[in-house]
Amino acid sequence: MIPALPFDDDRVSVRLTDRLAFAHDASLYRYVPNVVFTAHTTDDIQRIFAWCRDHQRSVTFRAGGTSLSGQALAKDTLVRLGNNWNNVDILDDGALVRMGPGITGARVNAKLRAYGRKIGPDPASILAAQIGGIVANNASGMCCGTAMNSYATLHSMVFVLANGVRIDTSDPHCDVMLQDLSPDISHGLISLRNELRSNPELVDRIRRKYAIKNTVGYSLHAFLDEDEPTKILARLLVGSEGTLGFIESVTLRTVADARIARTAFIVYDSIEDACADIPRWRDSGAAAVEILDDVSLRSFATLPSTPEKYRVYRPDIAALIVEYHDMEPPLPLNNVEWTEDESERATIWKLRKGLMPTIGAIRPAGSTMINEDIAVPPESLAGLIRDVRTTFRQFGYDDGVIFGHAKDGNIHFVVNVSMNRAADIDRYARFMERIVEIVVDDYRGSLKAEHGTGRNMAPFVEREWGSAATDIMWRVKRLLDPMGILNPDVVLSSDPTMHVQNIKPIPTLQPTHHNDTTDRCIECGFCETVCPSTNLALSPRRRIVLRREREIHRSEPSIVQQIDDAWAYDGDATCAADSMCSFVCPVGIDTGVMVKGIRAQRTNNTMQRITKYVASHMQIADAAASLVTTFHKKWGRSPNLRRSTSQRDEAELIDVLYIPSCPSRWFGQGPTCSLPEIVERLSIRAGIHCSRLPSTSYCCGQPFESKGYTEAATMARRAMLAAIHLRTKGQRPDILIDTSTCAASLQNDLEQEGYRVIDQTQFALRILTQCPPRHTLPRLVSHAGCGSHKLGTTTEFVRILKMCADQVIVPSTSPCCGMGGDVGIRHPELPTSALRELAHDIVLLDQSVPTLGVVPNTMCASALREATGVNYVSLLQIVELVTSDDGK
Repeated sequence: MIPALPFDDDRVSVRLTDRLAFAHDASLYRYVPNVVFTAHTTDDIQRIFAWCRDHQRSVTFRAGGTSLSGQALAKDTLVRLGNNWNNVDILDDGALVRMGPGITGARVNAKLRAYGRKIGPDPASILAAQIGGIVANNASGMCCGTAMNSYATLHSMVFVLANGVRIDTSDPHCDVMLQDLSPDISHGLISLRNELRSNPELVDRIRRKYAIKNTVGYSLHAFLDEDEPTKILARLLVGSEGTLGFIESVTLRTVADARIARTAFIVYDSIEDACADIPRWRDSGAAAVEILDDVSLRSFATLPSTPEKYRVYRPDIAALIVEYHDMEPPLPLNNVEWTEDESERATIWKLRKGLMPTIGAIRPAGSTMINEDIAVPPESLAGLIRDVRTTFRQFGYDDGVIFGHAKDGNIHFVVNVSMNRAADIDRYARFMERIVEIVVDDYRGSLKAEHGTGRNMAPFVEREWGSAATDIMWRVKRLLDPMGILNPDVVLSSDPTMHVQNIKPIPTLQPTHHNDTTDRCIECGFCETVCPSTNLALSPRRRIVLRREREIHRSEPSIVQQIDDAWAYDGDATCAADSMCSFVCPVGIDTGVMVKGIRAQRTNNTMQRITKYVASHMQIADAAASLVTTFHKKWGRSPNLRRSTSQRDEAELIDVLYIPSCPSRWFGQGPTCSLPEIVERLSIRAGIHCSRLPSTSYCCGQPFESKGYTEAATMARRAMLAAIHLRTKGQRPDILIDTSTCAASLQNDLEQEGYRVIDQTQFALRILTQCPPRHTLPRLVSHAGCGSHKLGTTTEFVRILKMCADQVIVPSTSPCCGMGGDVGIRHPELPTSALRELAHDIVLLDQSVPTLGVVPNTMCASALREATGVNYVSLLQIVELVTSDDGK
């Protein structure tokens, strides 16, 4: 029974599907919360804490949900962050950065880039991991080590304790405030500090433990590194995983971002050979040395997105990724190629950062992927790897994988485990006991180096730290959280079997479409930052989670019905099916394909017949849409679709065949003329023989396919292909589709026929080659959109804008506007939610500088204009302006 809640609005949910959606994260555990709160302010946090104290409830915070040790899952009350925790303030010309807990590390770095700075922590999940989680887990990464993690770079912090007291350590009177408001905590911290410092053996142990990466237990070196209670408390909160308080904001000292980085992908005949070479790279000043075993290499060797040169899988081989910052690598060596090319380096690091999901994707169906994170003194790394591989074989985990941060003596290992029987759980428990022996007893290492203690190492804290240190940790916990309301059984637990409880079942998902690969998802959450519906309904990960929960509860009709009822809006109606999730997913899972497959399964014969009729009579739909938009004040008059004067004689060679898309025909009105008319002007100006498909009765099929009407979509595409063949008569001109998403949907079909599909971006490049800009505009804001990502033209899109403007803003938010064709028209709350952060960032721009937004997709322009107040226009309108004689 849930007592009276502190809120009665959308800040709280007890709906089953919301609770199930947040029962999973990137870890191996599953806990279904009883209540899900969405906190927007510090007052919300304090009221939730008071409610928990009054009713003996417990509370767990969830930031990005990328944690691997179960610390973001709630046994009782889950608190997720609303949209008001994304603040970033850059201080002292970039030397410091103050951040809210809800902004991702990648967005912070994007804002710091102009200052040549970045935050020190660089976890592989930085695209999705939020600052609250990065700091609360003391996450590190490839280059971070122990010198640049959150603890080492902490400047100040604002936090809320379990008793509701709020402290800002940048306030010079903060210790007086703590003494006044919580004298027991102030005195208790001083007492613990003095006791610890008086124990030389414990001091030595702490210094030795933190000489290497270590996130097991609480940050006891806080008592050695700080004197004042509030400063000690702030450092204790780093790595505390939400068990000691809530981090409202944190200020970190930034580190220099490399001006020049040189990276090499080096293949070795064996993992022993790779280990033998690590000291040379480490001792010569490499910023990163990453090791990958043969199974790691195999995990991405078969991915379509992996370049051929990195498809190097052979049994027993290994590789190192080595990178130097602002210094030359050692003298040239045979078979070592260094690259400074930003695109090539990004490819290498994408493969490395995506290893956990790519490894998880090759797990046997129904098995659970377990990712452990251990560290030893770097000189002991080769022995550690040898012993862990032996343990894999000893316990029958023959598919065990090893990769990680070799420079720091920190490896991750992955085993795929079936947990369906008691014997399976017992085998895993014995396996972990052996790993503990190896790490703690044999190498005096860390059972968690950077992933946080969580639930799966909480039972082993005393084994690693000893009784004296663990006793102080328990006293810290009881001092700061005497009622035990904050994330119980995380970091510290008296239950020796906590690590093998509530293991997450992974039921097999049957594909809804031949391209549906959602069963490979390991629920890492990388997809959530690019999905327009993440903060409105469900994210791609949570859509997959609900599908799995439906399978888990398939024998419980009432729960299945609740899931299906919620899916209608949360899973289906608000999915733009834009495929952006597939670009950040390391294994390319496109949740939109799953959703479209479900839509197709739910269509009926009547609607299939109607849509096929419409697909074969597109002139009817075209006329109707044009009529509607003529009278729709928001869109302006319907563009003039007279026969283009650039229409050539059929015997004449065609450079470009232009097919105006449905959106540009209906909505593509510029200030003085339509988009088709702009294409005509630019073609004449550049001397390009551009012919237009004479009829307006063609469609790429995407509007049908996105709704599950695959037969109608196929008919529409085939009709367009037939018309193209008829018009080109054996020629193979470029096919210009002026809406990027439409161009992307036709790309494969047309390329198979020998045509090259181009969108506004590629056509603009052709124009600018012949007609360089005569003028520049003051400022342009880029929105390349999902279509450009699919076509691979995002970089060129931005490059064109830089040719056309004095200043170009490339936002780090809202890669998809949420329109999704007509989805945003039917559900305007979707683009509003998707563009909220972008709108906030644009408000912060200097409003005295005239600004235009630029898109390669007409439908995006309306949503962006509505959300931001900036006038967004098509890319070709910009090119027409800057290449004209008068710039008007």
